[in-house]
Amino acid sequence: MSEIIIVRHGQAQTGAKDEASYDKLSDLGHQQAAWLGEYWAG
Repeated sequence: MSEIIIVRHGQAQTGAKDEASYDKLSDLGHQQAAWLGEYWAG
C-alpha cells in the first residue's frame, strides 16, 4: 500500500519589513526543519 506524507512548512517570520525578508523561516522554523530532517534520517 502507498503512503502519503504531508508536511507543513516551519514557522515563518512575522513582521517582515521588506519583500526580501517576507515569507522566510524564523529561527524556530529553521529548527523545526532540522528536527524533521533528523527524524526522517532515523
